[in-house]
Amino acid sequence: MYQKHKISDRELKKYQESEAPLDNNLRAHLIYKEQSQNFTLLRENLEKLKKQLVEKLTIDGVKLRLVLNITRKSSLKATTFKRKDKESKCKLCQLPAEQKGFPVLNNKYYVLPNPGITIPGDLTIAATKHRNQEISGNFNHLLTLARQLYDYSIYFNGALAGATSPHMHFQAGLQNKLPGEKQILSALNNNRNIKLSELNRLKNVKIYRVNNFLRECYIIHGKNELVIRNIFQRIMAILKKINLRFKSSINVPRFGAYIPAIEKKEEEARINLMVNYDKNWNAYSVAIFPKRTNRPRMYYSDTNKIILGMAIKEALGNLITFRKKDFNSLKNSPEKIIKAYADTSITRTQSQQFSDKIKRLKI
Repeated sequence: MYQKHKISDRELKKYQESEAPLDNNLRAHLIYKEQSQNFTLLRENLEKLKKQLVEKLTIDGVKLRLVLNITRKSSLKATTFKRKDKESKCKLCQLPAEQKGFPVLNNKYYVLPNPGITIPGDLTIAATKHRNQEISGNFNHLLTLARQLYDYSIYFNGALAGATSPHMHFQAGLQNKLPGEKQILSALNNNRNIKLSELNRLKNVKIYRVNNFLRECYIIHGKNELVIRNIFQRIMAILKKINLRFKSSINVPRFGAYIPAIEKKEEEARINLMVNYDKNWNAYSVAIFPKRTNRPRMYYSDTNKIILGMAIKEALGNLITFRKKDFNSLKNSPEKIIKAYADTSITRTQSQQFSDKIKRLKI
């Protein structure tokens, strides 16, 4: 499907400044250079991004970044999972002619520069065949991509946890750029600006809960990929049982309801994921953000509406708006940000139940 969008190594080497051998990590850097010049939408959005407003916030000791970013408008207003999208209408099935990329994982995915920019360098890693946005059967791909694109963190949004397309895809961004990611990696390196509680250790793979972080976050950290995959599968099963207790509201369906866009009932626990690979230590960090929904209540307010999505970038402390009035409202009212995290994350009671079950995990 993406063959006509493929760029050759010969074309990429025109943008290479060193003699380093090409690997997928270097290809990712080079494709962004090429597309920054030759993909009109990306080039225009990079110019728009220079005019964005950025406010650094600290709320209850947690560092956040609030951004007025109009390049993310379509994502923030997306209602993908409220309607039935045919493959012919899928944006990841019908790429602009100028958008180029390269295949990875035996042509299962294409690495493409993302014109909806959070940080320059952002990528979309889209499945070459249209299939559902589900992590089941794809988590091993996520780990492999993190290993191959070792300068990047790889992200996943679940179908009802912030994904704006039903087409299977990951995102990627340069490592250690978002405030939440910096705090997590710093904590793992024993610079405890945030506190971690070790819940379990299974064959030298550790499972942590992040404390006092405004949103619930759990981390799997270690070198053994098979054990990490086993732990993740078990964690998803635990979370699904918690999700089954979610009740429906006017704006949020009950867990397990039929999702028109993927033409099936919801089966996976609602999560945001970040995975990165430390090449020096040969270790993976998997950050799991269990979710109830991706839209806080203020998004649906008739009188005080604030357009704010809560997907993986927001989970990593990068809050994006595209309306100046929303930006100013959030900047001047930290309690609204606290409420947005509380509305969309699992509750403290659910988190305690989740933590207790993780403590009892055995392999």
